[in-house]
Amino acid sequence: MKTFSLAVVSMLLLGASALRPPVHGPKPPIDACCCCDISVNAISCDRSITASDCFCAAVVCPPGAPTIWHGEPAPRPTAPTQKLYPVPDAPTA
Repeated sequence: MKTFSLAVVSMLLLGASALRPPVHGPKPPIDACCCCDISVNAISCDRSITASDCFCAAVVCPPGAPTIWHGEPAPRPTAPTQKLYPVPDAPTA
């Protein structure tokens, strides 16, 4: 009888915790890239990077990490700019 009552109480406690509504935080925009930034222990979201172009490191943020927003919804450059240096003269021997 003790085992049965212990099992019933355990099931009631576990069932009550399962019925708790999920915690909902602010949702990121649909087209934003959100990754965990382990250097600041925060979720870093960038609006200038689309979700399809997003690439994150395989790390896990701590529970309750804040969300930091960066960037504007502006187009990104198509190619990085290159700074060209003049070629030095050949050494004379």
